Amino acid sequence: VEIVAWTIGGVQVEPGLTLLTKELVSTPVSAIDVTIPSGYTRFRLLLDNITNTVSAGQIRVTLSTDGGSSFISSGDHKIVAQQYIYGSTGTNLTSSTGVPFMLASQHLGGSDNSPKSAVYDISVLDDVFVMQGFFDRNDSAAWISNRREMAARVDTIRIAPQANSLAAGSMVRLYGYKESV
Repeated sequence: VEIVAWTIGGVQVEPGLTLLTKELVSTPVSAIDVTIPSGYTRFRLLLDNITNTVSAGQIRVTLSTDGGSSFISSGDHKIVAQQYIYGSTGTNLTSSTGVPFMLASQHLGGSDNSPKSAVYDISVLDDVFVMQGFFDRNDSAAWISNRREMAARVDTIRIAPQANSLAAGSMVRLYGYKESV
């Protein structure tokens, strides 16, 4: 079923996603910076075939409030991640506060560096940044929730591996939710 429009308070609203950023890594890069435009408060972040150049590791997201001139490097980010290994009944639960980054993908360690795909819904307000969604790779999947109370609105996010570089073929897309009245 396709939703063409709906009515809220007597006003017809037409939903839609607008592609804001599409970055395909052709040669390894240390990070991808993505602008978070002020005309939107809700976003969808898609990470496709994203991986590190050397070994297994987290894909992290750091926040900036000054257009990417600097990124927050102190704690107070809140993360909850629950990871499932396919074919297993056990889970890996991670929960932390006071870390200087958000988590876009967890890892299992070891030398497996399989590509990951992820979908995150993001809410950006003047006093909070929330990023929730899931990632999937060939041997596991995880649900991840990230939250950070802010003193100013986030205007840039940096997507980077824990170590090394994002490998060629990694893709980042950011969509903004647009509602017209």
